[in-house]
Amino acid sequence: LLMDTGAVNTSEVMVKQEEKKAPSIGYAALAATILNMLLATSPFSLPYALKNGGLALGFLIFIFSSFLAFNSAQMIVESIAVASALKYDAQEESPIKNSKLDQDIVGSRYFIKKKLELFGVCKIMTNGPLTIVSTIILCMFMIGSLLIKSISSCQSLASGLSFAIYGTIPEKWTINWISISAVIVFAAVATIFALGNIEGSRPLQLFIMVFRFFLIYLMICGGIYSIAAYGPGALSRVKWFEFKNIGYIISNVLYVTFFHHSVPGVMYPLRPQKYIKTTLFYSYLLQAGIIFGHVSLAIAAFDDRENDCKHFPCAINVVYNITFMALPIVGPLVQFFPALGVAVFPVLTITLRNNLMQVFGFASLTGAVTMKTRILWTLGITLPIYIVTLIGVSLQFVINITGGFCGLYLLLFLPPVLAYYARKKQSQELSAFADEKNVHAPVFRHGFWLLLTLGVGVIVLIFQIFQVIRQFTQLTLR
Repeated sequence: LLMDTGAVNTSEVMVKQEEKKAPSIGYAALAATILNMLLATSPFSLPYALKNGGLALGFLIFIFSSFLAFNSAQMIVESIAVASALKYDAQEESPIKNSKLDQDIVGSRYFIKKKLELFGVCKIMTNGPLTIVSTIILCMFMIGSLLIKSISSCQSLASGLSFAIYGTIPEKWTINWISISAVIVFAAVATIFALGNIEGSRPLQLFIMVFRFFLIYLMICGGIYSIAAYGPGALSRVKWFEFKNIGYIISNVLYVTFFHHSVPGVMYPLRPQKYIKTTLFYSYLLQAGIIFGHVSLAIAAFDDRENDCKHFPCAINVVYNITFMALPIVGPLVQFFPALGVAVFPVLTITLRNNLMQVFGFASLTGAVTMKTRILWTLGITLPIYIVTLIGVSLQFVINITGGFCGLYLLLFLPPVLAYYARKKQSQELSAFADEKNVHAPVFRHGFWLLLTLGVGVIVLIFQIFQVIRQFTQLTLR
């Protein structure tokens, strides 16, 4: 009767409005995105790092770093939630489709409706030196990470093509038709997905995650075959604690245990949003389990081998997938493992682009931009990366700088500082809503964890500086 007289059916209007919203990312797709970042380099970089730094020492550092990364990622999410509460508008609708499981929190001030990048969060919390320093370090880290993903992916792709065509893998990167083809293929795929937003790369993330697990499975099978056919390595020769190489371990472990640069972008479209902490926990737990089994098997199968990788089994290579080069079927396939960085490259590019556009005023802290603007900024970021990749640069040098210093800041310094300012703002500017709980507060929320994270960061920073000075002195003496 009401419809016949022209009255508005509000529930039907709400349903239609919800249908027009952008699609959300479920916790399975989000976990795949996080794991794609956490497992992008660790399966082929950590076996060599832990072999030379000591298996026990390496695992202890890895577990402790994973715990700190899990907790500091929550600090960033907490800060984003407080920033959202400070900008709260009861009439504003989230542009992402909501889940029925979020009904009890969707009306909360701390429900993340706005898409805030790290630059925006820093600016809301403390628009001063912290914002400037954090933005500079974030950009340095993102550029370094893009170089790492691009270099490792293109070198892997070129090695796979060379092995498939000529039956050999070049010892060093040279500019030829294979390397040029590898860069062009990588650039084409990565750039297409980098033009949109993170939620738009969901199909690529899921596909690459499945393929990544398949290649890890093949490497595990290769390790088991080596033990069965040639016997395990001698346990007496395994290095457990090599403190002289601890700097090498820290640089590699820090880089592979966090994705904090992209936390705002990947968490924003998650629905149900109440599962953020659960998704983080299981992502880190899965990474730890995979790395523990993967590295242990690598040490057991190849630690004391002395052959070069033209023969199987061979010693653990700096890039672990090269170890399987001479193994039929498995070898050619696993050479493409680093090339799976093509799934992470768009996420990094989008994060850097969004932050830079906000810094230079091409986008508001929460506003959208035109496709033309996105294309120009994306190409401006990625084309120099592809050129440097083609020219060639030391991958380990980029990892040391990116993970050892910039990554250290984003992992252990920025999150506790942001959380401190967020809690201060919460107590001062949101005191009238003290009864409303921040649903995104960390599991370990006591101030002790802020101090512990900062304290560890200071110790590691001093140690890293000492390591750089020692290495520079050794090179000078030579």
